[in-house]
Amino acid sequence: KELQNQKFERNKELLLLKLEKDPDNPVIYKELYDTFSASNVGAEAFEYAYKGIELCKKYNTDYIYAFYHVLIFNAFNNNKYDEVLKLYDEYFDVPKEIRFGDRSTDIEVYGYTGLSLCEQKKYSEAYHMLKKCRERYAKEKYEGTITREALWICRQFNNDKAIANVNLFYTECCIQAKRYKEAEDNFKQNPI
Repeated sequence: KELQNQKFERNKELLLLKLEKDPDNPVIYKELYDTFSASNVGAEAFEYAYKGIELCKKYNTDYIYAFYHVLIFNAFNNNKYDEVLKLYDEYFDVPKEIRFGDRSTDIEVYGYTGLSLCEQKKYSEAYHMLKKCRERYAKEKYEGTITREALWICRQFNNDKAIANVNLFYTECCIQAKRYKEAEDNFKQNPI
């Protein structure tokens, strides 16, 4: 525990020095977010994430997706499903100067949003989100188009095993939304 605290303090000091020299660099804010988040200093971590988002919008940089991804990931893991839905809206409302088509992180955002909707028992909406998650994953897998952020950001929905879990929730959503034929077809195509 003491060693972790020492590492946190060292990293924090080094990053704050970097920030003094380059205050408009969103990458440093992401590193600060990661450092504070890993040390369970959540409030400050989120301040750095939101400041990073502001800078990304100011300078039109696609690094914004790294921030939204970690915020959605943390909101989901802390059972803050309404926050996931709010962040979903923000994620897809990124200025067009930054957003250039589909992104690998879209898979994760659709996945977390769909699972959040499942947890809220909004099965019809969850069905649509999980369907998008599955379709985007299938498209990238088929085309072999893994964008660079998928390699260092995506954690949960970037492999076949993870998508198998999405398929289970998707089947549940189909049943709950009374889409029985789709549930049956999904089960046949993706047996457990």
